Amino acid sequence: MRVSSDIGSGSCFEVTCEVKKVNEATDVLPTIENVNHHWLIVAPNLSSQRALEKQLNLWGAKTSLASTAKSALSVYEESIVGKSPITIILFDKTTPDMAAASFCHAIRTYKTPNNPRVVTMTLLKDLDSAQQAKEFGLYASFPKPLSTNALRFVLEDEPSSSSHQHHHNQSDEERPSDTEDEYIGSSAEINNSSTYLLSKGAVSKGAVSEGHHILLVEDNAINQIVATSIIEGAGFIVDVANNGKEAIELLQAAGEDCVYSLIVMDCQMPEMDGFEATRQIRKGTAGAQYHQVPIVAMTANAMQSDKEMCMKAGMDDFLTKPIEQEKVIATLRKWLQTEVSD
Repeated sequence: MRVSSDIGSGSCFEVTCEVKKVNEATDVLPTIENVNHHWLIVAPNLSSQRALEKQLNLWGAKTSLASTAKSALSVYEESIVGKSPITIILFDKTTPDMAAASFCHAIRTYKTPNNPRVVTMTLLKDLDSAQQAKEFGLYASFPKPLSTNALRFVLEDEPSSSSHQHHHNQSDEERPSDTEDEYIGSSAEINNSSTYLLSKGAVSKGAVSEGHHILLVEDNAINQIVATSIIEGAGFIVDVANNGKEAIELLQAAGEDCVYSLIVMDCQMPEMDGFEATRQIRKGTAGAQYHQVPIVAMTANAMQSDKEMCMKAGMDDFLTKPIEQEKVIATLRKWLQTEVSD
């Protein structure tokens, strides 16, 4: 392990870990020959799209991507008039511009010989999905991150008499690892997030009123996992943007409805840092509905001058890294003015 530090710039830690190559590793592949499905991945988070696309392309499947439900409907319509109609749709329920039920209804309005299999990707705590899936016309519903077994199920399973399968309790063996190559940046990216990183008993589920949607803007994959775990463990819904530019695009894609109740904004990021992103949001670039949305800065710098810089940019509050669970939750409650029952 090595560390270098420059006053006023920050510190850099380098860790070298020696590992041995596995001689008997095998690829996880479907057991059926026909993998020539055309998959449509609908997810607001670009990293989630890329991770799923990578896995499916490895199996030889064709993929199309969409960040919003409206753009997904356009992609689907183009496919059914072309030579490669979409046969499977993975729909992230955090997609901001349309609810899963409305999206499924819109898909069914297209007159096609065979309806596509629509699979929702949900949060671990989204227990209503199984109850509502039959009404939606879903083929299956899985918690995020989708494991390779979940994807194989969608390919291999033949519709039963009930035609809908719901899997909300994947075993630890079925879940993908938490490496950077798999599912970095998605909304719920660690196994059993409410207990994996949170101290036991520190946050009671349901302590914070439901319905608040938080946008986390952070470029570091590990920080994404930690912050998402803390915020989701308190009962909030979390979406992740990897930089300020991506955050602006995500807010714009939400349309006229104010989807996000609060933004947690890292300060130092590539493409567009948190200061500029905040200034753009305050100018109305992301939409008039977000002009006054609470923005909480998250930075490794704890100097008073850094806090003043955040406030000058238009941020409302300040969290220092490494973030502390109690402080994060207290800050969210403060700005969202949620009532907490003992």
